[in-house]
Amino acid sequence: MNSNRRNHWVQILYPLFAYYVLYYITDSIALSYLGEKRGILALLVASLVTLGPVYLFYKRAPLVHAPLPDSRREWIMEGLYIAGIACLGLKINLIVMDMDLFAFSEGYERSSAILQGGGILLRALVLGGVVPLLEELLFRGVILGQLLLWLDRRQAILFSSVLFGILHFNVVQFLYAAVMGYLLGLLYEKTRHIWATWIAHGLCNLLVLFFIG
Repeated sequence: MNSNRRNHWVQILYPLFAYYVLYYITDSIALSYLGEKRGILALLVASLVTLGPVYLFYKRAPLVHAPLPDSRREWIMEGLYIAGIACLGLKINLIVMDMDLFAFSEGYERSSAILQGGGILLRALVLGGVVPLLEELLFRGVILGQLLLWLDRRQAILFSSVLFGILHFNVVQFLYAAVMGYLLGLLYEKTRHIWATWIAHGLCNLLVLFFIG
C-alpha cells in the first residue's frame, strides 16, 4: 500500500476509532451514574460530548460540497428523496422485525430497552435530532465523503454502510443500519448535502418511534 493510499485510510479510520472510544467511554460513565432506566439520557450525554470532536473531523476533512438547490423544482426533488428514504427506512425496520432474529441478539434487547425508556419528547430529541446528526457527520460526512474522492461510488457507499451497520454491535441493528446506511449513502452521493441525510435519518427514526415505539 503506497503512502498516499495509507494516508486516505488513516483519515477515515482515525476519526472512526476516536468516535468509538469517546462515545462508548462517555456512555458507560453516564450509565454508571444514571442507571439503565435512564439509558436514553446517557445516550444524549454521550452523543453531545462526541458531537464536537466529530464536527471538527468533518470540517477538516477534504470533502466535496454542493451548493444549495437554486430552483423550486430542485428543492421539491430533494424533499421527495428525503421523504422517500425516511418511509423506506420505516418499511425496512418492519421487515427486519418480522425476521424474528431477536433470540440471536441479546445486544438488541438491551439497546431496545434503553431506546424505549424516558419520555416521548426526550426520545424524539435524541433519536430524531442529536444521534442522527452525530452519525451523519461521521458516516456520511467524514467517511463516505472521503471515500467518494478515491473509490468507485458503489464501493464507497457499500463500505461506509457496512461500517455503519457494524458499529451498532448486534445482528438486528446491523441488518437495518447497513441497508439504511446504503440508502443514506445514495442520498449523500447525489446531493452532497449532509443536512439532507440528517433530516432523512432523523425523520425515519421519528417514524419508527411513533409508529412502532
